[in-house]
Amino acid sequence: ELAKLWPELTSAHGIKPSAKLPPEQEKLRLYYSLSQFFIELAASSPLILVIEDLHLASEEDWELLEYLARNVYLACLEPDRRVRFFCCGSLRDDVALSPVATRLRREGMLQDLKLLPLRFHDIRDLVSSMLGTTTVPPTLLESLFEESKGNPFFVEEMMKAMIDDGHIFYERGRWHFSESSVKVLPGTLEEILSRRMAALGEDSRRLLQVLAVFNRPVGHDLLVPLAGGPPEKIYPLLEELEQRQLIKAERRRGYECAFSHSQMREIFYQGMDPAAKRQLHLAAGSLLGKLHAGQLEKHGEEVVFHLLQGEAREEAAKLLPGTLARLKDLFAHARLRGLAESALALYGTGITTGTTDGGAAGGTVGGTVGGTVGGMVGGMVGGNSAGTAFRTLLREIWGHLAEVYRVTGEMEKAVAALQTLLKEFGL
Repeated sequence: ELAKLWPELTSAHGIKPSAKLPPEQEKLRLYYSLSQFFIELAASSPLILVIEDLHLASEEDWELLEYLARNVYLACLEPDRRVRFFCCGSLRDDVALSPVATRLRREGMLQDLKLLPLRFHDIRDLVSSMLGTTTVPPTLLESLFEESKGNPFFVEEMMKAMIDDGHIFYERGRWHFSESSVKVLPGTLEEILSRRMAALGEDSRRLLQVLAVFNRPVGHDLLVPLAGGPPEKIYPLLEELEQRQLIKAERRRGYECAFSHSQMREIFYQGMDPAAKRQLHLAAGSLLGKLHAGQLEKHGEEVVFHLLQGEAREEAAKLLPGTLARLKDLFAHARLRGLAESALALYGTGITTGTTDGGAAGGTVGGTVGGTVGGMVGGMVGGNSAGTAFRTLLREIWGHLAEVYRVTGEMEKAVAALQTLLKEFGL
């Protein structure tokens, strides 16, 4: 099953893909294979699966988790085998959970464990653990308790900011606290990050900007060219950022790094200059396109995302049809819908008229997305067979989404997909 998603397994290890089935059966076979894999592992020895940041999970992720939970639950009931499996997920409490979580909770397969804010003595223990000493001024602990509201991430970042600023420093075998350390506590995470960034050089901030535009770990093949410096200059800077605990590095599969916390990445990304964002996204999309020139079917979604964020509409338009088709084959309905919506915004109403007049359609789309690029894309969509094929693909995608949501009982989404078909394609 995995050989279908990663064809390189076939060439590298001689693994042959399984026989092709209708799409829904293919998906169920993949889910079944993955669940049996985990069940067999859990039958041989206790297995713990930890999934972080579940608030970022897509609908497909939750669908797979539900399938896994039900199959593991049934396997645990079998009298002739002992399956010991524990899955733990973390997520923020200010994000609405998927309906899947509600169903699993109602059936007793999911339990919530709400982590309460840290109490005063918890913060004292956390700070003592960070510094390796119990001699922390009570006034500092009281201020940390009041400002952080018991958020451990906030406490850690405030401490790191004060160490970076020199208000807390290590000298002659012990920690010293300046008299102003209590007065300079930052009030928000944005202020904390701003203060920590101020201590960095321009090259280090550039590295963080590169990491921020990717919502995943980034390897040296992307970091080095996008950061614009030689490896011998970049790696010491990365080590410094890691020591400051701004990033975390993974060395088991080469060298990959990312922000040490997803919330830190979100704050940093939102604070970036819009022009710098566009330039980095465009550079990232162009570089990814070159690195994966022979595998754009597999990597097209990420390339298209960066090109769209970089406002390279014409380049993104060339990759959208193949990318949409692949997502459909992978049953990635939420990602498929998001990209289809981006495609509709890109092409505008020029695809809905059914006209074969390239000039008329080009003018419509040009007015919608603006500029020369919009006119070029509009002309392509309205006036040639490639545009007609893309319009047909989009129509099929939205029809496919409507049917999937209907079958899974998500009627609001099914209605929304049908409304898109009516509005954009006159069906």
